[in-house]
Amino acid sequence: MTILKALELIPDWRVRGRCLYPLHTILGIALVAVLRGCTSYRQIAHFARTQAGWLRACFFPDLGKTPSHDVFRNVFVQMDPDLFCGVFTLWAQGLRPSAPGDHICLDGKALRGAARPDGTIPHVVSAWSELGSVVVGQIQTDAKSNEIAALPELIRRLVLRDCIVTIDAAGCQKGIARIVVEEKGGDYVLALKGNQGTLFEEVRLLMEELARSGSEKLLRSEQTDKGHGRVEVRRCFVTHWVDWQEDGDRWAGLKSLCMVESERTVQGKGTTVERRFYISSLQADAEAMGRLIRGHWGIENRLHYVKDVDFGEDGCRARSGHSAMNRSTLLHVALNLINRARPEDIGVKAFRQQLSWDPGLSAEVVCA
Repeated sequence: MTILKALELIPDWRVRGRCLYPLHTILGIALVAVLRGCTSYRQIAHFARTQAGWLRACFFPDLGKTPSHDVFRNVFVQMDPDLFCGVFTLWAQGLRPSAPGDHICLDGKALRGAARPDGTIPHVVSAWSELGSVVVGQIQTDAKSNEIAALPELIRRLVLRDCIVTIDAAGCQKGIARIVVEEKGGDYVLALKGNQGTLFEEVRLLMEELARSGSEKLLRSEQTDKGHGRVEVRRCFVTHWVDWQEDGDRWAGLKSLCMVESERTVQGKGTTVERRFYISSLQADAEAMGRLIRGHWGIENRLHYVKDVDFGEDGCRARSGHSAMNRSTLLHVALNLINRARPEDIGVKAFRQQLSWDPGLSAEVVCA
């Protein structure tokens, strides 16, 4: 199913007979405009007006007079973001690779440009397929503190059979572990911090003691990176000894504990050591666990960073109604289309420039 066909599934809440443009046409034009470099409603409307002939020839044969910037703005302000998210998730699930073992990273992002007068900042929790390099789902939440409540709902929307889910410390909850393993048939790697105080201290003391004593119950791997005046040594320690924990059975499928030690030496600034701890339902070795934990940063580097730097999301001041949330979903759609089409040696920003120069390539990307 192409994205333009998927957009036709969004229910139109507007008064029938009083709208000049079909909802899917407005959203489709906005998507093509964003792909080709537009950032504001005025730019989208100007793009539609100047490229009307091309839009009719490639996508919307019934398009007459093009929508004004107020039409685009009103749609994004008023449209229920859950409707847009639902159709997006349905479409995005079809982009994932069919091979088992996909790595799904879950993380929240603040829409800082949409900060409200009362100081609250809306957040979007996204699911990123590391294997497919696409966003496969998202859900909105009013504040960072509400991410814990949003995560279970997002997980239930995803197909996670034989997949590995990684979440930062906000998602280290027994209920989330149970949903991933028992309801969705997947595995988890959850970051462990102070929000699980007793468990955190028990795991920290155990892993540090096993590492210090050189215990045979501990699997080890090490990786060194050099460059730009720094040397970073990452050590990963994994143990499958989890029977010692009294309430271990309450963490669904718990099979291993992990400690990652990062020793970073910067020229002229000395050496720092940081240790992070994780629990997992995988019975993996240290090298595989280290790859998964490092791979989780893909959602930061290849999604959040790209949306801020290449699409300017943090600088966008659109905050009326549902504008910020719906725009975030539109950017996810655009990024998925770009990542499916662009060669590996071309970045997202450069490929957007290429789309702005090449109308034929734009049509191929949207209709793929």
